[in-house]
Amino acid sequence: MQFNKLNKILSTANFSFRYNFILSLISSILEVLSLGSLIPLIIVLVDKESAAYEKIKQFFPINFANENIFNHYLKFTLFILVIYLVALVLYVFLRYIIRKNIFKFQANLAHKIFSEYLKRDFQTLVNEKISNVHNTISAETKRFTGGILTSLFEIFSKLTVLILICIFLFWYKPFITSIIIFFGVIIMGLLFLIFKKRISKFNDIISEKNSQNYDYLRTGLGSFLDLKVFNLSTDFLEKYKKNCLEINNQNLNIEIISLFPKLLIEAIIILIFFVVIIFSNIDIKENLLAISVFIFAFYKIYPYLSQIFNYVVLYKASKSSIDLIFNSLKKFHSENKVFIKSDIDFKKNLILENINFEYDNQKNEGFKIKKFNLQINFGDVVAIVGPTGSGKTTIINILLGLLKPQSGKIVSDGIELNNSNLDAWMNKISYASINPFFSNNSIKRNITFKNILSNNEKLRLKKIYEITMLDKMFDKFPNKDLTIISDSNLNLSSGQKQRINIARSLFKDASLIFFDEPTSSLDFETEEMILEKIIKSGIVKTAIFATHRKEVLKYCDKIVDLSKI
Repeated sequence: MQFNKLNKILSTANFSFRYNFILSLISSILEVLSLGSLIPLIIVLVDKESAAYEKIKQFFPINFANENIFNHYLKFTLFILVIYLVALVLYVFLRYIIRKNIFKFQANLAHKIFSEYLKRDFQTLVNEKISNVHNTISAETKRFTGGILTSLFEIFSKLTVLILICIFLFWYKPFITSIIIFFGVIIMGLLFLIFKKRISKFNDIISEKNSQNYDYLRTGLGSFLDLKVFNLSTDFLEKYKKNCLEINNQNLNIEIISLFPKLLIEAIIILIFFVVIIFSNIDIKENLLAISVFIFAFYKIYPYLSQIFNYVVLYKASKSSIDLIFNSLKKFHSENKVFIKSDIDFKKNLILENINFEYDNQKNEGFKIKKFNLQINFGDVVAIVGPTGSGKTTIINILLGLLKPQSGKIVSDGIELNNSNLDAWMNKISYASINPFFSNNSIKRNITFKNILSNNEKLRLKKIYEITMLDKMFDKFPNKDLTIISDSNLNLSSGQKQRINIARSLFKDASLIFFDEPTSSLDFETEEMILEKIIKSGIVKTAIFATHRKEVLKYCDKIVDLSKI
């Protein structure tokens, strides 16, 4: 079951497991070849009486007994060195390719989850817990890549090297090798069984605390003033610190488990090795070659055994990321259906026919829109008014195509708005949100979303600065419209942010612009001047205002009062 999930996640981000598996196998063989190339040199230098020496002479027809022995040793050593270096260079190159593919996969996977998230239905997005999504995209993709994918390749690679080394040792000294392998497998198996449940427990705690941490950071950075004003900083930071310490404790537990086998494996294997030598009445002097080969092999085997155990621990510690990512992709796939793209336009009228809508969550329980009808003609300036909670923003979101009514139709120029033409509809409209988002970039970039403007766009932007009175605001800023908006937006007042938000909506050449409480933070004088300029500018073709400000109404030729519906 886990393998199927793993395979689907890999295929989602276009990662070829088979191709990288083959590269990993070749790299393991090259690693053994680079290591094994030194063993013939040891045999030639240490024991010329052994059967292994005679076999080497068959492959390397060099006479080590004649008078030019130094030259022959030099040639043989250089030959071995060339094999070693070539194998090592190819090994490093293949490892580089594998790691590059894994890192590319991580970027593709995070991008895929993020893009699928943004395709979701607006109402689903509203009900989604952002910290969980952030955790999946940022933390879980890294855990999957580092803890699952990397661990699998490292375990396979190092296990392949170990098997090849053991095959050689078994061929060379079967008795000693058999005993070492037997006890080694038992020790590793016991250690894994002992720590298996603990690792799973630590992993679950880390996943939960990571998600909470993202929530703490998002809340803390986004609610800076609230934390200060209501004296919540100390309590909030203590909770965050406690959470961080808990994550560190669980990571420490996993590290300790990873390090625990080191001394145990080292002590037991060395003990077995010397017990076999002592009780088998082996003459150390006569078996110096065998001891040298086993010590040389153990030099490679020992860290690999420890690393394999560590990667198994890491795999177990990251295993929950498979289910989290798989379930996210599965959920997105079921929600985000593919539609054949079609066009829609707004040059005549926009009609809402018998719209029935209610939210499917408890936060808006009792709120309903029943049999709502509205016609907006091209060129109209419409105001949607009503008390707080009457549904002004909801109507705007339905007109935007973000919320889907339970029944009824939204028709523009005779074509019904649906999922197939939603992208085309978004290209025809613009929007000034009640809660605008600003990136950590210049004011100009936040308005235009462009680095380079055409001459016509520059003229349009200049005119918009005049309409929204941003040109006067820029007189106070040394860097004018290149002033950087901070991450927290605290270097701008609410009124300044609203004017930037209005400018953004005007810059897009749209047939219809939606304004959701666009001037609520402006003083009456500034509001009146900006509204008058907007209407008279000719930039706005059709406008819909959701507002509770009476000053807006005198600029509208159609008023929809939701309190009377």
